[in-house]
Amino acid sequence: MLNKTTEILLVSDSKLLIDGLRKILESEPYIRVLADFSELSELSAFLKTKSPDYIFLDKRVQDPGIVKLLLSKKTKSNGSEIILLSDEDENENGPGSFITVNQSTSAAELVDIIINNRKLQKDSIIQNVIIKEPEINVTKTESRIINLVTSGHTNKEIAEKLKVREKTIKAHVTSIFTKLNLQNRYQLMVYGRRNTKRT
Repeated sequence: MLNKTTEILLVSDSKLLIDGLRKILESEPYIRVLADFSELSELSAFLKTKSPDYIFLDKRVQDPGIVKLLLSKKTKSNGSEIILLSDEDENENGPGSFITVNQSTSAAELVDIIINNRKLQKDSIIQNVIIKEPEINVTKTESRIINLVTSGHTNKEIAEKLKVREKTIKAHVTSIFTKLNLQNRYQLMVYGRRNTKRT
């Protein structure tokens, strides 16, 4: 069941970005790129007949109608999860409404987001392990870092906000992984979303 193919749609004006993402994603055996679009009319027509698991949206796309359409509740209720490429803090739609990535997100991290989120949706046992309450409480600094990671900030950005070195943030993140029994940054984002009241 975990090996079911995950379908993704790519939306961007950048041919270079689209071609690069296609090569990365299509190299994965359980990820299928359905199509790519930069025109609102073509995208709208496609979504009337298809509901991909993910829609990768480059927020720099020139047509504002595309962003409005894809970030609407209608698209969310249609069953498609939005992965938003943006260098801004995206909070206007509420926490957890879409997944935010930025220019610092690596190809491996993007693939990890897609594959592991699919597993979370399909395997309740894995989900329960990830959101299980930790036996050891995190510190106030670690709690703040969790919030920033959940919001999509990179280690470098977090270091700038907390006015410390990036190596210090990396050490904190490693400590957080150990305390919460997590294995990657995406699992930490899941934990952060599930425990917003705690932090």
